[in-house]
Amino acid sequence: MRVVICCHIDYANYGYEVGEALKSVGINVQAYCLNAHSFAYEKQALKTSVRDIKIQCERADLIIAMHSCGTVWDIIKKMDKRIIVFHTGSRYRWNPEKHNARWNPIVEKSVISLGEFESLGSKNPDYFGITINTDKYNPDYTMHSPVTFAHYPSNEDVKGTKNILSVIANLKSKYKFEFKYSNKKVGHKLQLQRMNQCDVYIEMCETSNGGKPYGSFGTTSVEAAAMGKIVVTNNLWTKLYNKTYGSSMLKIANSNTELQKTLEQILKMSPTDIIQ
Repeated sequence: MRVVICCHIDYANYGYEVGEALKSVGINVQAYCLNAHSFAYEKQALKTSVRDIKIQCERADLIIAMHSCGTVWDIIKKMDKRIIVFHTGSRYRWNPEKHNARWNPIVEKSVISLGEFESLGSKNPDYFGITINTDKYNPDYTMHSPVTFAHYPSNEDVKGTKNILSVIANLKSKYKFEFKYSNKKVGHKLQLQRMNQCDVYIEMCETSNGGKPYGSFGTTSVEAAAMGKIVVTNNLWTKLYNKTYGSSMLKIANSNTELQKTLEQILKMSPTDIIQ
């Protein structure tokens, strides 16, 4: 079987990582995109043209379209192929009716990467969470003194940065700790380096996006966990996650109150317990 993964922009390098996961179990697969990722990942989907993606899709046995991509839909909508679409982010969240109308008639299955998409009408949906190659991450259990929190949002509004900063300000009057924060966007390699210089990574504290339900942790959470950090983040859809993957070790805080309580619990832990 020959599998082609394609999209306009491969948000969070997700399509590339899905391709690498399929390769690891012997599938013949190649991931393509039309634009390189702004985060400058070391390895990405192969950047090519609309014409080449069309050619590759015509040669494929199975096409995986990432990120509800309208450009890819337009390329493949009349092809007599097996097709799977991944619905992954804001594009689908804000207008599921539009994308269901496009994709449901031509796909055999939809993949949802976020719990809030479970009941939005996609065809034959399966939940498939974030994918990274954990072999590329070396856990670092160096303990900092005082305990160090960090938050490096890719988008402050989406990640609820104002909520996190408010909670941190409240805690500063009661506890001794270090907080590393920057909203500067950097390349993926530098992002990982600065995330690695903490004990606890606070990824997000936001349960809505554009007035729509949100509250699902992102790729940064999984990367921080793979590097050996305690991760504090959102997940309003733990039932779906647990049914699919089993219990998560992420620290879930879905409000400012829960975030403050969770961080206080960590601040009261011994260094040994934090490392454990």
